[in-house]
Amino acid sequence: MEFTRYLLRAFTFRCPNCGVGRMQRKPYVFNHDCDQCGYRYLPDDGDFWGGVVIAYTFGGIIGFIGVGLLVAFTDLSVANLVYATAAIVVASIFLLFPFCKSLYAYLMFRFRGHEEEYRPPAMPRTR
Repeated sequence: MEFTRYLLRAFTFRCPNCGVGRMQRKPYVFNHDCDQCGYRYLPDDGDFWGGVVIAYTFGGIIGFIGVGLLVAFTDLSVANLVYATAAIVVASIFLLFPFCKSLYAYLMFRFRGHEEEYRPPAMPRTR
């Protein structure tokens, strides 16, 4: 049940920590931290590449399935199959990237969310 809740939050771009804050300002523009609880989504510079790797993986799988369907059901030449497969892969990468980046942020929350760099900064004490 908990996994399903986190997966639904990931695909609606909600904060993995509180579930209220938005991860995305506009399409393809992500916030660095939650505006509600202060949780840092991807604190390391290299964390950006996790979403890219997931998007490329899904793009390759979708391209492989797409070329299989094109070979099975069409009479395209080899050159046209290559072009069609490349178009399918590139389109799927661009369409899936926001979801893959959100999914990667949730994986980081699940496996590394307890570490210090993810915690919100301490609020200064006022007198």
